[in-house]
Amino acid sequence: MSAIGRMTCSISHDMRHSLTAIYANAEFLERRDICASMRADLLLEIQEAVLTMTERIDSLLQFGSSGRSNSLVHERVSLVVEKAVAAVKFHPDGRNVSITVGKFPPAEADIDARNLESAIYNLLLNACQAATLSTHVPEVKVHLTEVDEQIYVTILDNGPGIPASVRRTLFDPFVTAGKPNGTGLGLTLARRIAEEHGGSVCLEESNRETTVFTLSLTKNRSLPLEELKSGRAASKPAAMVLRTAHKESTTEMGAHEISGCRNIQQSGGSMPLFTVTMKSNGSTSEKRRLSRAIHAASIAAGYPEDDLFQRFFSLGPTDFRVDLYYPALPKPRTDQMLMIEVLVSSGTDTNRKKGLVAALVEKLGEAGIDPNDIMVFFLETDRASGSFGVGRFAPPVAFA
Repeated sequence: MSAIGRMTCSISHDMRHSLTAIYANAEFLERRDICASMRADLLLEIQEAVLTMTERIDSLLQFGSSGRSNSLVHERVSLVVEKAVAAVKFHPDGRNVSITVGKFPPAEADIDARNLESAIYNLLLNACQAATLSTHVPEVKVHLTEVDEQIYVTILDNGPGIPASVRRTLFDPFVTAGKPNGTGLGLTLARRIAEEHGGSVCLEESNRETTVFTLSLTKNRSLPLEELKSGRAASKPAAMVLRTAHKESTTEMGAHEISGCRNIQQSGGSMPLFTVTMKSNGSTSEKRRLSRAIHAASIAAGYPEDDLFQRFFSLGPTDFRVDLYYPALPKPRTDQMLMIEVLVSSGTDTNRKKGLVAALVEKLGEAGIDPNDIMVFFLETDRASGSFGVGRFAPPVAFA
């Protein structure tokens, strides 16, 4: 009750502030001795005050509603993200912020487009407001990736970070991190909408230079809302995807190898192990994004979903030296350059390798990596030359 009381006082104060600004500017507009530019400024202030009030009312109405009311429609998620980006650029807090979007994949899902756009808009607006507090040029980056049945919208800003004192309660209603006009409902509503789409919203990373939020959703969510809220249909938070998937894949691999049930030829015959070497300026969230893209490429190339084996090395400039143009590249490599070594089973077909390279270029491109910065090398080994766990050796691959 105390939180609701504080929220009521805050909204009443903010509404009174906006109405006072509208009334005062309207009085000024009645004067005939003001120039056209001043008149335009007064009108703009009135529009911004009305927009602020409308946003507060919309947030309260949405918070008070009892869950998803619109039916899900199969649509491209990228269109929703693009609409949200366009909308936030018109907001006063987004006009002077550089918003960069990566190459969006044509991912489709069962969505409530209006609600999903609202959730992404809230995350973008928060990012823009944080970026304006940066000591550098305010910047926000948006990435859209898909892995299996999951779609991830990742939003990065270069603001000063989220105070540690509010991180545990960040998604609770009426919690705000020092924003004078915030209702504290934006993240609450964004997470609720994501959960209605079989996903979630999580804070991936926050420090003095970078804050990263990821909204996830599941492609096929044509299920009753009750099932979405149950544990049967809930998805894992994006921050847990890599470590949980790795744990599950290695556990499943061990169990299948012990029981002799894993069909090597059905799984493609050559489990890929990816080793990614990159410059040391890569953040944790960037590695997660690259990991999802590489795993999506592996699946697109025909490897099973549970074949997830990756490792990342971040090296400084003295330990990672590469010719910028070899062999006759059209432009120099950048600090985003990735050197990817792929360990596959002996005898893997060349066309299979080419297919994996093409998938890597496509999926990493969607994650914002220029194809010019992607190097891929293949190494081969016999499966009988190593153990996947519990000291047991995998049987060799039999090629037709």
